[in-house]
Amino acid sequence: MLFGQTPPSLQKSQVILPQVAVSFHKPFGDLEERFGNSAAISQSVIWKFKNDFFVNITGAWIVGNQVKNKNLFDGILGPSGQIIDNNGNFSIVEVNQRGFYGTADVGFLWAKFRQYRHSGFYSSLGLGYLQHKINVQAPEATVPQLNGEYLQGYDRLTGGTAIRIMHGVLFLSNNRRANFNMCIETLFGNTKSLRSYNFYPYKKESNVRKDILFGGHIGIVLPIFLKDKNEEYFYLD
Repeated sequence: MLFGQTPPSLQKSQVILPQVAVSFHKPFGDLEERFGNSAAISQSVIWKFKNDFFVNITGAWIVGNQVKNKNLFDGILGPSGQIIDNNGNFSIVEVNQRGFYGTADVGFLWAKFRQYRHSGFYSSLGLGYLQHKINVQAPEATVPQLNGEYLQGYDRLTGGTAIRIMHGVLFLSNNRRANFNMCIETLFGNTKSLRSYNFYPYKKESNVRKDILFGGHIGIVLPIFLKDKNEEYFYLD
């Protein structure tokens, strides 16, 4: 057998690919007005069929440290422009981005690497759900206006349907030691506010938002090859 040639036992197999991945995103659309760049940690399972089509189920957690809503707490600021706690001291309040998305994707391996049967360039399209919010961290004991139900007036919880498009490369080595997935992904969210009322401005957000995340994705996969029951292979030394 030549070096790099696909072993017969893997040529016609279906493959299940559990994956752990990290993504880095830049926001666009309405999302760019609220947040800066973010990262996502995801877990997924890809099922690749013998005809090079695959399905992918993904769940991802979004984290970011830049919130652009500068006047978020204007309604509770003291004369000094700071939030005053119950003890009359300046309170340190931290805000960041939190969220998640989940999608079910269908894709196709459209340009394969000749020596690696289950590797090549792919494209996929998925449908799912996107949710994000402003995560507010304040001392619960001394700043009650930023805790409990009051906190819901500031977190701008938002969610809705999403479409995910990916173009990338999947590589599964024949010796199963180097297996990865890299792609460019775009998430288009058709979202709206999930809160009945916001504090400052004191109103409900009723508009439909266009939230977009664009970035790179890299994952480590663990291939599990499934052979047909009627397949038998014979090896000669």
